[in-house]
Amino acid sequence: MLPVLADQFDVFLLDLDGVLYLSDEPILEAIDAVTRLLAGGKTIRILTNNPRLSRVALQQRFARAGLTLPVSAIVTAGWAAAHFLSQHGITRADVVGSAGTREALPSEGITLTSTAPEAVVVGADRSTTYLDLQRAMDHILQGAQFVGTNPDTSFPTPTGRGLGAGAILQALEAATGIAPTIAGKPEPLIFEMACADLPPDARVVMVGDNPNTDIRGARRAGLSSILIRTDTTPEDLPPERTPDVVLPSLARLFGHP
Repeated sequence: MLPVLADQFDVFLLDLDGVLYLSDEPILEAIDAVTRLLAGGKTIRILTNNPRLSRVALQQRFARAGLTLPVSAIVTAGWAAAHFLSQHGITRADVVGSAGTREALPSEGITLTSTAPEAVVVGADRSTTYLDLQRAMDHILQGAQFVGTNPDTSFPTPTGRGLGAGAILQALEAATGIAPTIAGKPEPLIFEMACADLPPDARVVMVGDNPNTDIRGARRAGLSSILIRTDTTPEDLPPERTPDVVLPSLARLFGHP
């Protein structure tokens, strides 16, 4: 029987970067914790603002770490952006940054094009160039719907902070005067997609390391939240970003020291 916090919820929405992985490296005790949750009959959803990898690529990454998850359990901001556009009748879109988002759009029936797209989806990856940003700006000023994968200005890596999609979105918003529609956390859209098929009485908790996106998003969605953090206490945070629980690692769901 699952003890302590692990037994208080039916569904765990788990952030990726900083909770399960640091860059490309799995956090082994966290992967083990997810395996134990699954063995205890819990439902797992990966809810990540990272748009760089597709859901299939993430599934394969988890498999290499010894964790088996169906693609349907993985909800990325890139896929959420593509699904959002398909729900709104968009059939032609351009993507700046994020190979994972480029893969997601065709799976949702959207043609990738840099010529007169109906929408432009902006994420981030290391290959994004000035010319990419210029193209996105041109599309937006010509009337294309401006969609951002996520607002994170940075993300954790083993060597420090990496430049996130949010910083690029802010630059394009400054250049165009147009604010993007955000698909990822903390906006409700990605939470609604992740929870769409759950029973109405399911006890759901969001577990993440970012108060601005994970915890704030959970509060907006009316969900419980757990912050994975070693250097922040709830007293340091404003109410809308304050989690229900702070843990140093996912393993502490089981009462580990």
